[in-house]
Amino acid sequence: MIQNTETPMTEEEAAATTLSKNGKRLWPRYGELVQQIGRKLDRVQSSSVIACAGMTCGQGASTVATNLAIAFSITSELPALLINANERPTSAERALGVRPETGLEQAVADGVELPDVIVPTLMRNLDYLGCGLKPRESFSPFLVSRFPAILETLKNRYRTVVVDLPAVDQPSGSGALLNATDGVILVMQPGHVKAGKAKRVRQSLERSGARLMGVVMNRYEEN
Repeated sequence: MIQNTETPMTEEEAAATTLSKNGKRLWPRYGELVQQIGRKLDRVQSSSVIACAGMTCGQGASTVATNLAIAFSITSELPALLINANERPTSAERALGVRPETGLEQAVADGVELPDVIVPTLMRNLDYLGCGLKPRESFSPFLVSRFPAILETLKNRYRTVVVDLPAVDQPSGSGALLNATDGVILVMQPGHVKAGKAKRVRQSLERSGARLMGVVMNRYEEN
């Protein structure tokens, strides 16, 4: 059931959803995005994995992923999970009040049980799975092969899993991981990505079998 976007938020929810550069409350927009994603998914009654990735690095995909995970946690009685698969700590950890020492890397490479690397956040219905990497580290080669199985396990526990992935043009890019998700949202800032490149990225993702659900124009200022 989608919560009315005009319902007053708690102070925690208001603080967590104020993650944009200009400090705007974006909850109504993300509530609308949740509804749009729900309409696009074929299996609206089952759990889903949604990936967020930037067209290029620095487009704000981590902020979008965090806000989207918060929106899902507010609009459903079932818990949501945010996964940082971006190979670096993000602003999400500070905003959500978490400082995990372990995370996805330990679950993939070291065999640590998933419940032991997932931590609760300030949001009542939202958990967090960090990357588990130290600065300048990268995920182990096992990630790509084991990631789909990890996501399937998590879908048994969470209504929605939002995955923050590296930019699609990065060497460690998201291509192989995107296919393990139920839908992909690309993030770009107006004027930062040329139309030709955006078109090539879209075509490449579609050829790889990833399900592109749409593009979020981050930091877009309406006249």
